[in-house]
Amino acid sequence: MPNLKDLKKRINSVKKTEQITKAMRMVAAAKLRRAQTDITAARPYAIKMNEVLVSLVSRTNPDMHPILRVREPKRGVLVVMASDRGLCGAFNQNVFRKAEAFIRENKGRYEELSLVLVGKKAMDFYKRKKVNIRKTYVIGTPNFELSSEICDDLIGGYVNQEFDELTIIFNEF
Repeated sequence: MPNLKDLKKRINSVKKTEQITKAMRMVAAAKLRRAQTDITAARPYAIKMNEVLVSLVSRTNPDMHPILRVREPKRGVLVVMASDRGLCGAFNQNVFRKAEAFIRENKGRYEELSLVLVGKKAMDFYKRKKVNIRKTYVIGTPNFELSSEICDDLIGGYVNQEFDELTIIFNEF
């Protein structure tokens, strides 16, 4: 049976742990708020940029650039974008569920379907499955160099006729 001194020590210890947890929660909430603000501030730019690109492509002759040509989809690439870390609820699972549904629905459509996996969780999810993995990327800290590398690889693959159709599955905030 613990004595009074041990009980007081335990109560103080729990109170200090509670204070630390509360401070950590406040820091996490501030980081989340900052990330949400950044994302919502960038959204109008992304929407307008997409509108401009769609408008340009609709008015452009497909023979002007190899990326504008539409080919019979014999070989497809599915880009699965997930996170590097877990503990984010259904964030990754929703992406994997959609990717699995896409693979099932389009099994007979392509002669070959390969995957480009972005994020450590995507690599972990597909490492035991029997799928053709074209390339994998670990995100780490998202930056322009990584996105440029992924885009260069995908554009190069399409231009070099390594695949005919590209589908990207990702979460939208």
